[in-house]
Amino acid sequence: MRGRARTFAAGADDLWDRAVAGTPAAQFIDTYLTRRRRDPAGYPSRLAAYLAQPRVAALTEWDLAHDPVFFDADDPAMYDSALAEFQVGRERFLHHHEQSGPLAHALLTLDGDWLEPTVHNPQVTSSGDMVAARHAYVEKAAAYLDGLAPDTVLVCVELTRH
Repeated sequence: MRGRARTFAAGADDLWDRAVAGTPAAQFIDTYLTRRRRDPAGYPSRLAAYLAQPRVAALTEWDLAHDPVFFDADDPAMYDSALAEFQVGRERFLHHHEQSGPLAHALLTLDGDWLEPTVHNPQVTSSGDMVAARHAYVEKAAAYLDGLAPDTVLVCVELTRH
C-alpha cells in the first residue's frame, strides 16, 4: 500500500511541477486576511491579491485548461490546501503519502484508542494548520503500524453516510 501511494504521489507531484513551473512559492490567504484586518480601507480585496500571486494564477490557469486538479471547493481559499501539500518539497510530499498509504481518516488501535488528525480543534484554522495536523496524525499512526507484530492483520473500513 505504501509503494502504490508513493508512486501515485510522484505522479501528482510531477503534475504540480508542470502546473507551477517557474513560479515562486505562494502565500496562504491568511497573509492577505491579516493585511486586510490591519488596513480595511487601504488594502484591496484579499481574494484578488491572493489570486494575483503567480503560483495561484498558474494553478487557476492549469485547472481552467484541464479538469480541475488543484482547486478545492471545500477550501475557502481554493488553492491553500494544494499549496500546503505540495510546497513542502518533493521528498517530504512523497514520504507523507507513502506513510499514509495504509491509513484513512482515523485509526482504531488494538487497545481501542482512536488516532486522528486534530483538525476539529478550534485553534486549527488555516489550511496550512490543517495539513500540518494531518501530517502529524500520519506520522503517529504510521509509527504505530510499524510497531505492530508482523502477523497483525490490518483491516481498512470506509464508513459513509447518505
